Amino acid sequence: MYVIAIYHLRLGIEVPNVLKNIGNMITRKENYNNIPVKYCDKCLSLKIKGLEDSIIEYCDSCGNSDILKTHIYSHMEKYKEMYGKYFITRD
Repeated sequence: MYVIAIYHLRLGIEVPNVLKNIGNMITRKENYNNIPVKYCDKCLSLKIKGLEDSIIEYCDSCGNSDILKTHIYSHMEKYKEMYGKYFITRD
């Protein structure tokens, strides 16, 4: 569908909004891994919860309130150092 949208744009044919959004979705997916993740400083869990209307955050796995923020790839390496395997595996 993405190729069809580009083809239509080159011909000057009106492209439906659905096809226009495909290009935006691809760009967002490429940038998704650049979004910082919050994790527990104690157990490295990504299960971070926050109380509604509050700045208090805590780990849902161990209850720790020391929450850090980093890039997903940094978290993956820290997790591997601590547990000897990756939290997220690529199949």
